[in-house]
Amino acid sequence: MIKLPLNKPFSKYPKPMANTELGSPRQVQEISTDLGKTWTTLTNEEKQQLRRGQFAFGSIYPYIFDGLAYVATHNPKLLQKHDKYYFVLELPIEDWCGICLGKYQTHNKERFIHELLRRGSTLDKDEAKHLRCIPIEKGEYISIQPLIIGFTQKSQEELHPSELKKLMNLRTFNETTKKIKKATIYVLKLLIEPFFNENTGGWFSCPSALQAKIYHTLETLRPAEKKLFDGLEPLFLRKYFLYLNLHDGSHDTNYVEVDELDLCEHVAPAEIVANGKYRNIRDWNKMREKLTLANEFFMTMETKGLMKGAKAYPTISPKGVFYDQTTKQYCIFFKRSSIAPVLK
Repeated sequence: MIKLPLNKPFSKYPKPMANTELGSPRQVQEISTDLGKTWTTLTNEEKQQLRRGQFAFGSIYPYIFDGLAYVATHNPKLLQKHDKYYFVLELPIEDWCGICLGKYQTHNKERFIHELLRRGSTLDKDEAKHLRCIPIEKGEYISIQPLIIGFTQKSQEELHPSELKKLMNLRTFNETTKKIKKATIYVLKLLIEPFFNENTGGWFSCPSALQAKIYHTLETLRPAEKKLFDGLEPLFLRKYFLYLNLHDGSHDTNYVEVDELDLCEHVAPAEIVANGKYRNIRDWNKMREKLTLANEFFMTMETKGLMKGAKAYPTISPKGVFYDQTTKQYCIFFKRSSIAPVLK
């Protein structure tokens, strides 16, 4: 077992990782497939040909990203240099569950294991499917695999009867199912670089196991709350939180003003309607209502003690979300956790 405290309420979340989760095809100006050695400037037509899946991080890696941020915060020496571009970390699967999910495994462990398996079972011929566009500067993206995952497994014949019984309870169990003993994850250095250089900045304080806490909250709501928050997707809530913290540039204010298109581009791209070279959001008021509901959800998480360590999280008290029809900006109010570490 690793010597790593698993009860810390916060992680320092790297801004490169957050920006990667919020990447958008329309933001790409230049792209590189050789780690920045050569660059290709994209036309509008070429931008439109970029697959949305090349920017799909939140739907694939949320638990793993939370766990890597936790390790990099509380014991960065566990991340070993593999080569010029990747760090590597090998841990028993129980340890991965601990650092990625904390004590919120009941509603999350199966999702997390499926997250690992989706990425870890990739065949070499499928490698291109897992290339992602990662922003390194404004408008500049590189195409690369952000994570590479491998497993050490036990066959059914090697399992203790009690282990086999647990394995058989999985919905996906069949005669070829194996139990994962260890997972080895190679993480692109660019994603967690702020922890390993002497420059200040590059991270913000975030609740540890954020994705697990969001799912836990959704799964344990009272019936009236379930009805109220129906329609709030976990990944929308995650992206909204990350976006807010990336745009909060001061400890002296309790609100941010953000452009409607920029917000939707990164948090809710389905809300954008394109008409030739013009873009608009479908309904600014419905979006405001959804943001307000999300603010209420984060306040519910606060009452459960799940927002400890957050640099900033949305609130409805004393104010929530406002929209200026002249500037087409949302004004979003937030609170700060009293135990958040000082931002660098």
